[in-house]
Amino acid sequence: MSHAAAGAGVVDRLQGMAGIIDETIAETRSLSASLRPIGLEQLGLKSAVETMVAGFALRTGMQARTSIDGSVHVPTAHKLAVYRIVQEALTNVARHSGASEVEVLLGKIDGNVRIEIHDNGVGLSVDSDQRARLGIVGMRERARAIGGRLEIDSEEGTSVILEIPQ
Repeated sequence: MSHAAAGAGVVDRLQGMAGIIDETIAETRSLSASLRPIGLEQLGLKSAVETMVAGFALRTGMQARTSIDGSVHVPTAHKLAVYRIVQEALTNVARHSGASEVEVLLGKIDGNVRIEIHDNGVGLSVDSDQRARLGIVGMRERARAIGGRLEIDSEEGTSVILEIPQ
């Protein structure tokens, strides 16, 4: 093998390694953003949730709407938990509901912050194990950790309702 051929092989391997490094960096950034969403810290909860819902609609093809009262103050220490609860609720909608529409509402009721995620899917069976799965346990734990209360109503579609003191 000539030196030129050997050099070309080394260059090809280095280019391949550089590509792997670039992919690793992109994957690390994506993982980092999913652990602590950049938009949440830089743009606030309202924009972060609107961006999440818009991305959800693009990925799933579902009709997704938000109605978020920008004047509602969610304590900084609670924002990540609220964001994750909305994220898990949307994940459950995509995986299990068979819904064609979902709506995320954030407002204030009786002095509490109220977040609602409604879908028009099949709902949860009262006697099923689904109430103990599907990330619901995690959502309940997050809600309790911030002094909130999580309810799930499954009469027409499913509604996940989080209330936290303001």
